[in-house]
Amino acid sequence: FEQSVAKVPAIGAVLSLDSVADMMVAGCVDSTCRIYELGTLRGRCQLTGHQEKVTAAYFSADGQRVFSASSDRTIKSWDVSRGSLTHTSMCFSACNDISVINDRICSAHFDTTVRFWDARTGKESGDIPNLHDRTVTSVRLSQDGNTVVSLSRDNSIRVSDVRMMRMVSTLTSEKLHVSRNHARVAISPDATMCAAGSGNGCVLVWKLGDSSATNKPTVLNKGHVGNVPCVTWAPDGRGLVSVGDKRVVFWR
Repeated sequence: FEQSVAKVPAIGAVLSLDSVADMMVAGCVDSTCRIYELGTLRGRCQLTGHQEKVTAAYFSADGQRVFSASSDRTIKSWDVSRGSLTHTSMCFSACNDISVINDRICSAHFDTTVRFWDARTGKESGDIPNLHDRTVTSVRLSQDGNTVVSLSRDNSIRVSDVRMMRMVSTLTSEKLHVSRNHARVAISPDATMCAAGSGNGCVLVWKLGDSSATNKPTVLNKGHVGNVPCVTWAPDGRGLVSVGDKRVVFWR
C-alpha cells in the first residue's frame, strides 16, 4: 500500500469524513470544510462560512456538491467546482449530523427533533418533533429515502417512516450506551439492518422491519475495549467497519 498524509491545522481536528470518486471532504472543529484529492491527499479547496465546528460534511452522489452541518445551527450547500456557498438553511437547534439521499436532507438536532430539507433550495420540508428523549446524535436515510434511523443520547434508535413523518419502531439494548454527540448510526445498503457502536466497546446490529419487543441485536464485542463512536457498512452490505479506541475493526 502507498501512504499519503493530509495535514490540517492543530485547531482543525476532523469530526467528519466522506469521499466520492477522487475527492475527500473533512468537516473540522475550526468551522472549515477541507476538500482533498484522494490519490495524493493534496488540498483542493477550503469551504469557509460556518461560525462554529462542522459536525458533518458529505458529498452529493455526483460529487458536485458538499452539504455540511454545524453547531452554529446551520446546514450549508456548497458548489465543489467553484468552492462557493450555494445556500444556507437556518435551524432551530444545533445540528449534530445529516444524511443526504437524492434531493432530501435529513438532520439530527440537539433539541431531540429530526428535520427534513429540500437539498435544491435549502427550505425545510417537514420534521418529526421530540422523536427522542435526549439529543439526537445521528441520522441515516435508506437509499429509497422512505426510512430514517436516528440515534440518541437516550440510548435508543428510532426507525421512522419519512412518508408519514412518524416513528414506527424503537431499537434498544442494555448494552447500548451513547456517550458522545458525534456517535453515529449506520443503515445497510439494502435497509435490512442497522448498527451502532457503544461506549462500552460493543458494536450492535439489529434487523430492520421487526417492530416486536423480541428484536434483540447481535452483539459484536471482541474488537474494541473502549468507546466506539462510528460504524459504517461496506458498499456491498456484506461487511461492517467500526472505529474507536484507536482501532479500525472490519466485521463480516
